[in-house]
Amino acid sequence: MRIESSASESNNQLSLFEEVQLPKFYSNHFQLPNNYKDDTLVNEFFNEIESSNNCCFITGKVGTVKSTFIQFFTRETKKYTLLLPE
Repeated sequence: MRIESSASESNNQLSLFEEVQLPKFYSNHFQLPNNYKDDTLVNEFFNEIESSNNCCFITGKVGTVKSTFIQFFTRETKKYTLLLPE
């Protein structure tokens, strides 16, 4: 198993490689809902995490858009992120 940093400046996501294929959820082809970036709550939550040095654990009931926010955050953040499959 190895962890690599993306060479692209626009994508600071770390990648975890092993013998198991990751689910389609982790694909770069994930589409955000229309106007997702314009949502006030999304932006407040993003800015709170972006300006903090703390680790963040996101949890909630089914259908509360956790996965969507995580994909949005990993694309937009200037921080390094590591996504792990469950």
